[in-house]
Amino acid sequence: MTHPRSFLIAVAATALVVLAVLAVFWLRKPPPPPPELLVVAVANTQFGVPILVAVKQGFFAAEGLQVTLQRHPFGKPALEALLRGEAEVATVAETPIIFASFGKTPFSVIAHYMTSGEHSLVARADRGIRQVTDLRGRRVGVSVGTSAHYFLHVMLSDQGLTEADVERVSVPAPEHDVQKIEIGRAHV
Repeated sequence: MTHPRSFLIAVAATALVVLAVLAVFWLRKPPPPPPELLVVAVANTQFGVPILVAVKQGFFAAEGLQVTLQRHPFGKPALEALLRGEAEVATVAETPIIFASFGKTPFSVIAHYMTSGEHSLVARADRGIRQVTDLRGRRVGVSVGTSAHYFLHVMLSDQGLTEADVERVSVPAPEHDVQKIEIGRAHV
């Protein structure tokens, strides 16, 4: 005959071992997957601010994304980086998207969080430019294929002018506009 106390101790010990093994497997979480890499071509304009804030606040990391930012002076080169396959996401205004849609590289607009509408025309008053109609025959600096280019087109059209009425000077990035005006390569 077995001793009841020994039997109870053996059952209790077996139960504890089984519970401990189950607890280890049940409580053990698999390691988190490695973060997914995401390259964002971000414009150094108001369009890029939400992305920069999200990175700084850790919102992407909290969703398992490791974001690499490519900084671009404005949206058109950011979009061009996306179209060349150098980035998965880009921040860009509407007009470059419209122009790019005529190209052969397919892309999708996956989110829209703001619109462009604040454009200004800066002109050299010392050259006698006081209103839009004074631009006839003048050099106008603009980054072709951008919302600023579209804005110029509309503004000229509203005053009965066309782009043929001005000499368009290609400006590669917004921060160069004022510099070209200051050195006289463009009047506007």
